[in-house]
Amino acid sequence: HVGLGEVSATYRLLHGPNYLIHLIGTAHVSKDSVEEVKDVIRRQRPRGVFTEVCDERMGLMFTQPKVIPSLSSAVQHLLKGANAYGVIYGYALSIISNKLGVIPGAEFYHARVEAEMVGAEVVPVDRPVSVTMARAWGSLSIYQKFKIAYNMICDIPNLESDELQEYIEAMKKTTQSDLWTDLLKQFTDEFPQLFEAIIAERDLYLAIMMRVHSEAIVHANLSRQMGPAMASVLEEKGIILSQTFPIVAVVGAGHLQGILDNWIRVNEMSREELESKLTSIMEIPRVTWKSWLLGKLLKWGTISLIISSFCGSLILMQRGVRYLVKSKQEPGVNV
Repeated sequence: HVGLGEVSATYRLLHGPNYLIHLIGTAHVSKDSVEEVKDVIRRQRPRGVFTEVCDERMGLMFTQPKVIPSLSSAVQHLLKGANAYGVIYGYALSIISNKLGVIPGAEFYHARVEAEMVGAEVVPVDRPVSVTMARAWGSLSIYQKFKIAYNMICDIPNLESDELQEYIEAMKKTTQSDLWTDLLKQFTDEFPQLFEAIIAERDLYLAIMMRVHSEAIVHANLSRQMGPAMASVLEEKGIILSQTFPIVAVVGAGHLQGILDNWIRVNEMSREELESKLTSIMEIPRVTWKSWLLGKLLKWGTISLIISSFCGSLILMQRGVRYLVKSKQEPGVNV
């Protein structure tokens, strides 16, 4: 009764007792991904739509941002005490999004809109971003924290938009990943802890929450059709009906394989085992006075890096403009 299926490289099927999850992997910055999400929801008319967002990022589903996060917003978040790695990561992604001219996460907004049109329940199934960032940042040494901050802030702005577009197109055709996951993998060799906290643990969390919420959707629908008592009896005896409730799940394509790898194992776990596993990957590292002091140093160091990186680009632009103006004023200067 539990199994896997494949429609395409980015469209998978997760079979469960009396339900079928249509798992869609998106590139996060691809308009084609948005259209695929809309098309699948309209065709399947699911009872539930799962999205790779958490309660802390629910705004992605209800408001489509018109402005990509800026330098000033990154600095403001740091000054307000936000997790340094989360701000650095968000700033790096905003630079890429700006180059591509695409607001990241548009597929989640449209998934919610389409779900409401077909009467489906919308369920966020991702781990709280504050937990993920705390575990990712807490897994790094002092040297690693400074190094990854420097790499993200100083190297990513040099990426060309044409190269990014070509990369996304190639990625959609040949891999099962998304832009953010692939970028993170560039740091995996040097910072393997990041991949564990940001990708592997969340793959497991997503698989667990999809099972839990799918069972809840089945119970709710059977209760409406047969009554709560009969629904409970069917579930306790493990009776499989001819009716299968469709569900659509929208995640970054980089999570597809991890969810598939965990699906069978997660469905073999008891409720107690699921709770134990969730507790272990929800634990936040303890803050010591040393880590508190380091956090303050990193905050101001990161602010300095962001500002210096931005100002450096402005200075180069100003010098270039001045040179061009001067070359036009002085006939003897060749450009």
